[in-house]
Amino acid sequence: MTDATASVLQVEVDTALHQQRIDRVLVEATSLSRSQAVKLLKEEQVVLNGAIVTRPATKVAAGDQVRVTLALHNVGAEEPSAEAIPLNIVFEDEDILVVDKPSGMVIHPAPGHDSGTLVHAVLHHAPQIASLGDPERPGIVHRLDRGTSGLVIVAKSPRAFEALQERFREQQVHRQYVAIAVRTSGQGLEAEGTIESLHGRAPGDRRKYSGSEGTRQAITHFKTLEEFRYGAVLMQCQLQTGRTHQIRMHLSEHGLPILGDTLYGGRAVGSSALISRMALHAAEVGVALPWMEERRFVSPLPADMTHVLDKLRKGANWR
Repeated sequence: MTDATASVLQVEVDTALHQQRIDRVLVEATSLSRSQAVKLLKEEQVVLNGAIVTRPATKVAAGDQVRVTLALHNVGAEEPSAEAIPLNIVFEDEDILVVDKPSGMVIHPAPGHDSGTLVHAVLHHAPQIASLGDPERPGIVHRLDRGTSGLVIVAKSPRAFEALQERFREQQVHRQYVAIAVRTSGQGLEAEGTIESLHGRAPGDRRKYSGSEGTRQAITHFKTLEEFRYGAVLMQCQLQTGRTHQIRMHLSEHGLPILGDTLYGGRAVGSSALISRMALHAAEVGVALPWMEERRFVSPLPADMTHVLDKLRKGANWR
């Protein structure tokens, strides 16, 4: 039984779908497309017999109970259209596009953001991406939060889309970030090391993620680059895994929330007079593809973050 128009879909697996993949079950038993089903799985919105499942290839059995949390607007959502929005292109060939995304730009359409996204801009620049992957976020193989600035790789060809998905899945993409964090509790972190934890929705606040929940692994390698008065710290973070909010979650859980991040740092950290957004920048990205040796791309710190560093080096308080 299903109700494909409700915000929660309840599915009992029919005998005809015994031992089938869960993504196929969702397509067969609901009005979802396969791309929508895969998206919901990755976003931890699918529960199988009481446990969250994220792998599209997970097999189900007749009689299994599947529950899908689905916003109403996602059913039959309109595909994004091209918009003439300027892009800061760092690299481009026939297969990939590397864009330096400004803070404030959303990667793909989402509730409250049905225009002005990176996808809308790239569709205007390279309309061939429309057929790649999820119709709501064509060509997109990884994301940055709205407040995060820096480098994003977009696939332009079918072979690039497939290869990039595999590289990200196998943790074979170089992703290095620069963050300005502030010590709000505890002793912080050592000068250099690795944070390894679980990754799942935080109890009591579905907007946040927790390192003590879920079943997936999250790994961040970090290095302290510079320390300032009043507990501000310039940090370099390299992702091994790329979970949602991973750096924000890991740093905040070690008493070092990112400056400007209200969600993980609270009002005091989020309302700093030095910067009006989260001080996190995707500074480097690199990948090798079957037809291309590894290329690494670099984005310099944007002006608002260099302004913060100038102030901190002169002894200013981050508050």
